[in-house]
Amino acid sequence: MLSATALRAILSGTDRSLPARLLLLLLRPFSYLFGLVICLRNWLFDRGLRAIFRAAVPVVSVGNLTAGGTGKTPAVDYLVKSLQRQGRRVAIVSRGYGGTLRLPAAYVSDGHTLLLSVAEAGDEPLLLARRNPLVPVVIARRRAEGIRLLQRTLTIDCIVLDDAFQHRQVHRDLDIVLLDAQRPFGNGLLQPAGLLRETATALRRADLVIMTRMADGITLPILDAHILCSRHVLDRSGVSLNGERIDFADLTGKRVFAFAGIAEPESFFAGLRSAGVELCGCLGFPDHAVYDKPQLELLLSTAAAADIFLTTEKDAVKLDSADFDQPCYSVGVSFEFEDDFFLQRRLDQLWPKRL
Repeated sequence: MLSATALRAILSGTDRSLPARLLLLLLRPFSYLFGLVICLRNWLFDRGLRAIFRAAVPVVSVGNLTAGGTGKTPAVDYLVKSLQRQGRRVAIVSRGYGGTLRLPAAYVSDGHTLLLSVAEAGDEPLLLARRNPLVPVVIARRRAEGIRLLQRTLTIDCIVLDDAFQHRQVHRDLDIVLLDAQRPFGNGLLQPAGLLRETATALRRADLVIMTRMADGITLPILDAHILCSRHVLDRSGVSLNGERIDFADLTGKRVFAFAGIAEPESFFAGLRSAGVELCGCLGFPDHAVYDKPQLELLLSTAAAADIFLTTEKDAVKLDSADFDQPCYSVGVSFEFEDDFFLQRRLDQLWPKRL
């Protein structure tokens, strides 16, 4: 059975071996069928044959064209903080992927108190709530229900939709799409034979495209939308599951083991190495990994010689210090632009200027 990492390598186009090509050949017919369904759905929205909910306040959507791995959560965090600096009362609406709660809409945080567990809310909404303790965070599979809950119960003047480019049931005033600069379209095929949720022509709907994980020598694709370049920057320190901080400089001589349950765990490991952290080993789990007893046993047995564990913030919200005999630290990641002037200008334009 293929691991999540091996499958993603095939779907992203990095694995071009004969077995990989044979698997894609088997999956291609299903991709064509998926494409037909997506084309029909978009045609209905484009012709006004499916209803679109319009919020009473500006809505900013952050999404992507591929399945995971572009860094939506740091991007949402960056936008929320930018809007707060403008004095906006901003709220976040997320699908709550992986959460067990089945209500039409619910508060993860009301902007003061965390109200749901990670199991109920999902890892990304809870992480966003922790990183933005004064910002209401709502989960709703139908984002319009989340917006209605916010408008009934709180006074807000802006909403950020997390992972919503394909969620066309809600009108957005600024539609932002993230593409991984390393592999913006994966292997170029739609799911399940590729990573694409839609073909690249869908980017015509986008107001702004942000290329993430930019590096020297990368050629930008030619798109109709305005393109900004960004990269993810790891913190140079970690925070333990008990809230204690350690600098990377203090890891010298320690046997450090890294693990991550994200779409691109190798990017996290590579970032740690680039920051000067020497790893004695690493282990990648599937995106949104659930750290149940078998997963923890696998991790601890694989890293039996480790002195210290490092993981992502997204993983840390699902862990407890009691799970480990050795200290476990989470490492934050921030979004950094070469120049975000155009983005800030577009955010300013969401509200009419006062005379």
